[in-house]
Amino acid sequence: MLSYQHIYHAGGWADLHKHAVLCCLWSALQLNHSALVYADSHAGRGVYDLGAAEAQKTREYETGVVRLSGHRFPKSIVSYKRALERWMPLYAGSPACIAALARTEDAMVLCELHPGEFKHLEQAFAQQRGVTLFKEDGHAALLRHLPEEKAGLILIDPSYEVKSEYEQTAQTAMALRAAFPSMAVLIWYPVIAGRDYYHALENGLGDFELSRFAPVVAPEKGMVESRLALLGGPQDFKQAMTGTEKDLLHILAQGNEEA
Repeated sequence: MLSYQHIYHAGGWADLHKHAVLCCLWSALQLNHSALVYADSHAGRGVYDLGAAEAQKTREYETGVVRLSGHRFPKSIVSYKRALERWMPLYAGSPACIAALARTEDAMVLCELHPGEFKHLEQAFAQQRGVTLFKEDGHAALLRHLPEEKAGLILIDPSYEVKSEYEQTAQTAMALRAAFPSMAVLIWYPVIAGRDYYHALENGLGDFELSRFAPVVAPEKGMVESRLALLGGPQDFKQAMTGTEKDLLHILAQGNEEA
């Protein structure tokens, strides 16, 4: 459970899906609330050096963020563009995206259990105003550490190295929604070729909005689709998610033609 390091996958097509929708959602919530709390169950490093040996080993960023270069960003992903530009030349993970868009009244609660990843997270965010870090597993920690009666957004984004974590994630999401009904919950999860583990997650949720995203060129194995489940989001946000998916796919398709 502690072997996963997201830097091997940072900036890939699935990251773009997750982060573009995340930024769009956060911006939508800011329109309705003067102060928000962002909580991340598995924050990772927060920001990523795509020139590092780990990222170079897989070069997954070539399927994603590299292909955004030189393209005009449609309105649906302008917030994501702001987040990316704020951290350049590093790649902005989920906490970094929110930090780039946060106002002085907003706060962040970041959990990460992996000791190496937490060390990087501390270096990136320990001096950031309004950010609280916990070296704990977010499945349990967020229930203890989130402020009550605050509006905001919870991202649940574990590694799914163990298939039981799909069901565990659904249980965590439902528990958080019950404990913090004013907070939206966004869950990222992969669809793996030949595996139906994700059904355990989706079947464990109540009503939710679904965002699906597949790469321009479908892989024959491994992750074939990125999904986001949203519980308690803003009214009619499904339309914004769909627009983000289409705009992002259009840009990546252009990048694929040029490659």
